[in-house]
Amino acid sequence: MGWSGHFTGVLIVAIVVLGPMWLHYHYRARGSVDPGAGDLRRKLDELTDLAVRMQTRIEALERLLDVSSAKGRQEP
Repeated sequence: MGWSGHFTGVLIVAIVVLGPMWLHYHYRARGSVDPGAGDLRRKLDELTDLAVRMQTRIEALERLLDVSSAKGRQEP
């Protein structure tokens, strides 16, 4: 058996043993990005809640301003 025979053996071992291990760790590391996506989702939900609260407050202020401006027009 020559040099090429040893190289073929090493190549087969690498493909059969190391290949699946590499694939496993590669996709496992890719999956660890998901917690960041969950954090982003949580921040978006917080911003949505804040926007809804702000919209409610703006509408209340507009009603108050409408009432006060209507009273101002009736006095003279």
